[in-house]
Amino acid sequence: EALYAQGWKLEQLADGARLSGNLRVAGGPASSDVALSQVVRVADQKGVVELWLRGNLHSSLFDLQGLKKLKRLSLGGWEIQRNDVEEISRLPNLEALQLCDFGADALAPLQNSRRLTYLALNSAPSGSFRSLSKIPQLRWLGFYCEGRDRDRMAQQLDDVAQCQQLEILTLFRNGPTSDQLKPLQHATKLRMLALDFDGGPDVYDALAGIRTLRVLGLWSELDGIFPPKQIHAPLHERRPDIQFLHRWEDLPRNPIQELP
Repeated sequence: EALYAQGWKLEQLADGARLSGNLRVAGGPASSDVALSQVVRVADQKGVVELWLRGNLHSSLFDLQGLKKLKRLSLGGWEIQRNDVEEISRLPNLEALQLCDFGADALAPLQNSRRLTYLALNSAPSGSFRSLSKIPQLRWLGFYCEGRDRDRMAQQLDDVAQCQQLEILTLFRNGPTSDQLKPLQHATKLRMLALDFDGGPDVYDALAGIRTLRVLGLWSELDGIFPPKQIHAPLHERRPDIQFLHRWEDLPRNPIQELP
């Protein structure tokens, strides 16, 4: 059972009897905010391995360095900057990270995260993804494609294809085109892909060319469904070794719990 502290109120954070393994904190009015150092103190006392922070946080994330056992971290509610990510990258045991709002160049320090295997970017990032290709253990990446131009996304997926250990990729909002997907044909370990799908034989061609691909989920945002596999018969004929997903439940579970 997790403690959900509305407003970062100290008396709620101190209710350690309800805290077991993870901590959810949602910011409220500034007058009720608790310093991050107080959140870290309680979390460290209880051996928290997952921390979920939202809301009025305008101080440095330096205090997170006190959480040596932290494995999963979710941040949002303010624009995370490069200096914030530098602090995050120093967490020695961080395995999963979710960022909801961040600046264009904020992701670069993640290349120093030695144990990071899961990264979720819950907004449309801009700029290069080159630093992500240098995260040594990154196996699962998910991000939104909304609001990006064709050339930028093609370059970002080219960067993603350079991630040597990447096995699972999820792309949502505004399905990528054939040209944007083609760089993934150079990925060496990509075995599962889930994305918004706009249809078209050229997209099938690009997907068929990802030789390592074994599991595919093509989500129709317009219809709100994973289309029946007969819709994708042309691709299935070319790549019978690919398994099609038909339910969200078939995707691997997100290692970072969402707020109940």
